[in-house]
Formats: sequence, structure tokens, C-alpha cells
Amino acid sequence: NIKEFNEYVANDKRVEQIIVPLGDGMTVCRIL
Repeated sequence: NIKEFNEYVANDKRVEQIIVPLGDGMTVCRIL
């Protein structure tokens, strides 16, 4: 689910995340 995904991304230091203010919010991620 989305909560597990967000926790995974937040804990992975290789991933850069940006929250885009579209609708309820959209998370854009990329691996560094």
C-alpha cells in the first residue's frame, strides 16, 4: 500500500523524492 511505499522510500538513502502539489499530492522518485 502507499504507506509502506512511502516508508520504504523515506528509509532508502539512494532515493531522492519530491512531492508535487497536484491534486492530493504526487510523489516523484529517482534513484541516485
